[in-house]
Amino acid sequence: MKKRFIVLPLLCLSIAIYAEYTVRLSLPSDLDGAMLYLYTGTKNLIDSLTAVDSSAVFTGDIPFATTATVRADNSTVATFFLENDTVDISVTKEIIPGGVVTYWTANSGVLNIAKKEFWQKIKAIREEYAEAPDSLKNQLKEKFTETYTKALEDNIDNVFGAELAIGLKRGREYFEANPSLLELDNVKEYLAKIEEAEKIAPGKPFRDFRVTYNGQTHHLSDVVGKGDYVLLEFWAAWCDPCIRSMEHLKELYAKYRERNFRILGVPINDDPENTIYMQEKLALPWENWPGKNNEEAYYAYMIESIPHTVLFAPDGTILLNKPKAEELDAKLKEIFETD
Repeated sequence: MKKRFIVLPLLCLSIAIYAEYTVRLSLPSDLDGAMLYLYTGTKNLIDSLTAVDSSAVFTGDIPFATTATVRADNSTVATFFLENDTVDISVTKEIIPGGVVTYWTANSGVLNIAKKEFWQKIKAIREEYAEAPDSLKNQLKEKFTETYTKALEDNIDNVFGAELAIGLKRGREYFEANPSLLELDNVKEYLAKIEEAEKIAPGKPFRDFRVTYNGQTHHLSDVVGKGDYVLLEFWAAWCDPCIRSMEHLKELYAKYRERNFRILGVPINDDPENTIYMQEKLALPWENWPGKNNEEAYYAYMIESIPHTVLFAPDGTILLNKPKAEELDAKLKEIFETD
């Protein structure tokens, strides 16, 4: 009898841990015959198969629900929560000027539905807020906060709650206080990103990179740490906010250029010819380093959006990383105008 009581709980635990997932994808016809790859997180490949008759089905088991991505070649087909449940995903594509946009919706799975319903509530609050009189806006702000807080509390130990916490940019201590989250792929990737971001935070030494174009290679270390204050501006010719910010940078350059201050432009994901054209059109008086993609620079400073500004001290120490315009102005005034 004792032996049976020991075995049965272990058997139940085994069943709970190794319950199966089924991911059923309804696909656009152009993906027929495509090789699809299933990842947990964004990097851990766990399965692959060929799409047939506008559909594909992945099956398997996982110890706990986690984020997942299905890709075809280098394009994303869908992202969702991979959970030990049936997850039905519909995928569609829309042709727009300049390319194709892929849309997907997870229509089943406990956590996927919880996420879908949460964002429907948030969307409704935002739409109501946009039309509401000023007298009701504070009430709607409170409703927004309450909705977000409740979803976070209800899912504090699962991947949906982790995703919400990441969106709120919660610190490492939040996840360490909830150790069940530490094995999740999205949490691992987020904490790794925090660790990398700490290496390029104000007070840290600069991180070098190189840019090569037309047979010529530049290194950031050719400029930074050589005795000047250096403002590094990541931008692109196609980026409207970047172009709008150039007049302000010109003002700063004119104001401080005689005070061992220089600006260096590094375009991101831009065609070199476009960079050169825009540099001439805007009459930018500082050095720019064209490059096809400048991926090494992109990853060195974890560029998520542009314009992205980094200010270095004469010894190469990072003073500011992605400051707002007023923060940059205040720092330069402190440096150059304080006796």
